[in-house]
Amino acid sequence: MDEDGFTRGEKSARDKACYLIVQLPWLLLHLPRLFFSALVRLVWGEAAARFAWQKIFTPANFLTSARFVLLGKAIALFFMGASLATQTHWLFFALATDFFDGPMARLNGEVTELGTYLDHSGDWGVTAWVIFLSIWYGTLELPFLLAALGAILLLFAINIAKFLKFRDPLVPLIRNVGAFAAEELQTDFWGRVQFVSLAVALFGGLFISVSGEAGFLFAGFMRGVGDWARTITYGALALSVFLGGYNTQEALDYSEFKAKKFRDKLRE
Repeated sequence: MDEDGFTRGEKSARDKACYLIVQLPWLLLHLPRLFFSALVRLVWGEAAARFAWQKIFTPANFLTSARFVLLGKAIALFFMGASLATQTHWLFFALATDFFDGPMARLNGEVTELGTYLDHSGDWGVTAWVIFLSIWYGTLELPFLLAALGAILLLFAINIAKFLKFRDPLVPLIRNVGAFAAEELQTDFWGRVQFVSLAVALFGGLFISVSGEAGFLFAGFMRGVGDWARTITYGALALSVFLGGYNTQEALDYSEFKAKKFRDKLRE
C-alpha cells in the first residue's frame, strides 16, 4: 500500500508513543508463540512451523485475538444481565487493544495479512456490538446511529466489490485474500480518524448513560468533561458520518488499470 504523509506520520507518532509499552508484552507473548509453533512442528513439520511462527503466531496477532476474548466476555455479560457499566468496561478494554497491536507489529517487523483481517474483524465486531447496545439501551438517537451504520455497511460492500474485481481467478483464493489485505485494507490516516471518531461517539453515549452508576471506572473523567460530553459525542458522530462519505469515495477508486496492476503483482 502506498501511504500518504498523514498516514506515515500518524503511524510513526503512535509507534514512538507505544514503544516502551508494547515491547515487554511482545517478549512475554513469545511464550505462547513458542508453544504453538512447537505443536505445528510436531504435526506438520519444520516448514509449516516456520510459516506459523512468521505469519500466524506473532505477538501482535495474539494481542489482536485478545480483543475477541474481551468482546466475547462483554456479550456474555449482556446475556447474564450485568450492568451496562460493567459491559462498557470490557468493551472499552477490548477496543483499547487496537491502539497497541499495530505498533507492536510494525516495530518488530511482523505485519501479517492474518493480523490485518483479525484487526479489522475485531474492530468492527466491537463496533457492531456497541451499536447494538446503543440501540438496545437508547444511548444515542436512532437516526444518527443509522447514518453511521449505513456509512460503514456501504464501505464494506464497496471493498467486497473491489476484491471481486481485483482477484485473479488463476491464483489460489488464499493468495488473493492475503494480497488484497496487504494492498487495500491497511488503514490510512482518514480511515483511522473515521474509526476513532465513531468510537468516541459510541462510547461517549455509553459513558454518558452509565456515568452515575456505582463502580464506573471513568466517572471522574466524565465529571471533568461535564456538559461538553454530549457535544463531543454528537460532534464525533457527525465527523464519522462525513468521513464515511470521503472514505467511500476513496474506496470507489478501482479502475481496470489498478485491478490489472494488482493481478500482475500477484503473479510475480
